[in-house]
Amino acid sequence: MDTIQKRIQHVSKQVEDIILRATDQLIKEKRGLKRAYDISRSQLDAEYSDSCSQVHSSKKEYRHLLQVTEGAKRKLEKSMQRSNAKKEKENDKLYLKFVSSAEKLHKCHNDYTLAILNANTHLDHYHKSTVPFCLNTLQQRMELIERKHGGGYVRTMDISGVYQESFGKLAAVLKELNSKDEYISLIKDNKSNEDTDEETFVFDTSLLQDYCSPKVEATKMSINNLTYDNLRAELSKMEQRLGGI
Repeated sequence: MDTIQKRIQHVSKQVEDIILRATDQLIKEKRGLKRAYDISRSQLDAEYSDSCSQVHSSKKEYRHLLQVTEGAKRKLEKSMQRSNAKKEKENDKLYLKFVSSAEKLHKCHNDYTLAILNANTHLDHYHKSTVPFCLNTLQQRMELIERKHGGGYVRTMDISGVYQESFGKLAAVLKELNSKDEYISLIKDNKSNEDTDEETFVFDTSLLQDYCSPKVEATKMSINNLTYDNLRAELSKMEQRLGGI
C-alpha cells in the first residue's frame, strides 16, 4: 500500500512539474503568437484601407482642381477679350494662376492614376498572397510550439503503469489529437474571400469630359511641361528609397 501511495505521489508531482507547467507555457506561447498575428493583420488591413482611401481622396481632389482650373481659364479668356495696355499685368497674373492650377490638376491626374493602380495591386496581393501567408505562418509556428511541448506529455505518459491507468483518457486524447483540425475554424474566420464583391477601382472617365488642354488619357500618366519637374522629383525620391533598402 505504501509503495502504491508513493508511486501515486510521484506521478502527481510529475503531473504538476511537467504537464501543468508545459500546458501553461504552451497556452502562453500560443496566445502570444495570436496577439502578434492580430497586430500584423490589423496593420495590413489598415494599409489596404489607406490605399482605397487614397483613391477616393485623389478623385475628390481631381474634381475640385477641375473646377478651379476651369474657373481660372474662363477668367483669363474673359480678361483677354477686354485686353488693353492696362490689362496686361492683370492678364499676366491670371495666366500664371491658370498655369499653376493646370500644373496641380495634371499632378492630381497622375496621383489618381497611380492610386488606382496601387489599390488594385494591393487588393490582388492582399487576397492571394498576404493573408494566406500570414495564416500559414501562424499555423506553422503554433504547430512548432505544440511539437516542442508535446514531447513532455509523451515522456510523462510512460512514467508508470499507474499513470497510464489513472490518466488513460488523457492518453487517448493525445493519440487521437490532430493539430490541423484546430486551425480549420481559425482559417475559415480569418481568410480573405477572393470571390468577394469588394470594389475594384476604375478610372472615372467623366473627369476628363471638361479637361483643359493639353488633353490626358484615363489610366495613363500625364508627361508634359506641366508635370516634368514633379515627376523628376518623385523619381528621385523613389530612387533614394530603393537605395536605402
